[in-house]
Amino acid sequence: MKTTSGATAVQIVEKRSGVRRILEHLGSAHGEADLAVLMQAAQDRLT
Repeated sequence: MKTTSGATAVQIVEKRSGVRRILEHLGSAHGEADLAVLMQAAQDRLT
């Protein structure tokens, strides 16, 4: 999701009965390299 500063926040969320709940905020990326690192960290936590 985009933040007000223009960064991209990476979060692990769950959705139950139409309600979204943030389980973990992994960080905010300010570039493609940062985003790739955070996305990999998210993927690692899900597996």
